[in-house]
Amino acid sequence: MEGDRPPPPAPEMIERRLLMGNHGVLVTAPTIGEAFDDIWTLERACQILITAWSTGQPLKVLSDAVAEKTAQDWEKIADFSRQHFAEMKQLMIDLDPSLVD
Repeated sequence: MEGDRPPPPAPEMIERRLLMGNHGVLVTAPTIGEAFDDIWTLERACQILITAWSTGQPLKVLSDAVAEKTAQDWEKIADFSRQHFAEMKQLMIDLDPSLVD
């Protein structure tokens, strides 16, 4: 039997991206376009990190301040995220028009 669950966090405390060990990734966003872009960007970042690790060379890691500034800047590009989703969706439809049937 489960124990009592803690109360949910305040909405401003909820993160949009959650990496769950051995379970995958959970992404939430106000729009599908923003969620898509978050998952897309995370996937690309993971691919790049794996490639970098595969070289066997020491990695040059950004300072915490630069990483935080970059993360804050990325949070401000919702319009880009929605457009990215629209463009990727159109590419898929162009490849296979039956997707809209």
